[in-house]
Amino acid sequence: MDPLLGIDRAVKVLHPHVLEQKGFRERFLSELRITASLDHPNIVRVLSAFDEPPLCGYAMEYVPGPTLRRRLREGGRLDPAQALDVVSQVARAVQYSQSRRPPIIHRDLTPENILLRPDGVMKVMDYGIAAAIEDPALAVSKSIVGKPKYMPPEQFEGEVTVGVDIYALGVILYEALTGKPPFDGDSAMEIYRAHLTQPARPPGQLAPGIPAELDAFVLRALAKDPAERFPDADRFLRALEYVASDFTGRPRSAGADVLALLRPPAALATARVPSPDEAAQVEVLYTAGFSLLSNQRYADAVEKFDAALRLDPAHLEARRHRRIARVRQLEVSEVARDRTKQTQFEEDTLRLGLSLLNDKRWEEAAAMFERVLRMNPDRLEAKRYRYEAQERGASEADAVKASRGKAAAARARGVASFEAGRLDEAAAAFVESLAADPTDVEARQYAERCAEARARAEVVGMAEASKRG
Repeated sequence: MDPLLGIDRAVKVLHPHVLEQKGFRERFLSELRITASLDHPNIVRVLSAFDEPPLCGYAMEYVPGPTLRRRLREGGRLDPAQALDVVSQVARAVQYSQSRRPPIIHRDLTPENILLRPDGVMKVMDYGIAAAIEDPALAVSKSIVGKPKYMPPEQFEGEVTVGVDIYALGVILYEALTGKPPFDGDSAMEIYRAHLTQPARPPGQLAPGIPAELDAFVLRALAKDPAERFPDADRFLRALEYVASDFTGRPRSAGADVLALLRPPAALATARVPSPDEAAQVEVLYTAGFSLLSNQRYADAVEKFDAALRLDPAHLEARRHRRIARVRQLEVSEVARDRTKQTQFEEDTLRLGLSLLNDKRWEEAAAMFERVLRMNPDRLEAKRYRYEAQERGASEADAVKASRGKAAAARARGVASFEAGRLDEAAAAFVESLAADPTDVEARQYAERCAEARARAEVVGMAEASKRG
């Protein structure tokens, strides 16, 4: 709560690991200045920012009510009228932000970022935060900014346009209608592969009461090629309002352009026809790309397919094989990244083993080298160091065993001498025993008893000498 005004505010504090990114603070404050300028009924207002290490974040208007994620989790899917109302309000926020110059793209629209006020008003939050966190140089091979389930294929590859938010609106509407997102997986790579290669099932196949026009609308928003989606939030909204009239009872009025938006994407059908020379060049590029794909040169294959598609966007085989090459390229990158992590862990384990070896902790050192060999059975130096640790450990164990045998023998002599009253002999034997094995508790106890007995004998001797004198 604002202590001066008595008004509730919400405060978001950014995680320390985000603050460690190089140049983050500058990007964050720059993006937040833009975000703070947004003034729309469906966007959470940013009121102030703070950057006082170690804390960095911002204050915004407090919105009572749950997130859309919580509403879907606790209440299940929405009926079509409710779902269309939610998404239309979010789309108005996107329409407003896209109308700015330059357009402001949210990049991370998800049910977690949509708040539901008790009066039914939807509020979108976290505009600009994803942009601040994102490093333009990062692609899927290094980092993913956003929630993979809501990201179009091009966003995984680092390309961000207004089509990113259109796609996210489509995913949110799909999930609101059916209770689940169109694509899922156990990892970001699996989800990316699904976004890129799998067709989305029409929502009407998963939930009853969804008309064909609404199916077509959702699938248009989820087109894998940005050129096949709604061009912007304005046309997304116009088509949505037309479809929603089935549920609101409002009279339909739509021009031919809106009706065209609800037909299957025509981007490929209306693409210009390449000239004969271009067509021949396309086939050369496609053939080269296919050959490179077959030879597992995935990055080169993507380049060839891209070149072919620039000349002929309607070349379906080039488009299909380009997707395959891109997935394989990213899979190889992921494997290489995992291998790099394993190699680093292997080196760290080897260094730890050497440190333990240097400290003469033979058993622990041998265990570390054994772990290295489980990761890389052919690592010769790990085999050599393991042998050294085991041999030196065994030698030390033999030496310890011999010392303990010597200590036990000396202790036995000491006990016999002690019980026979030969205290000086006993004391010498216990000293010998403890020198061989300082951990021999029994020898130490006898040594203490022997010392006490010798002290008493000395006192008695002194008393007797005094009497004689």
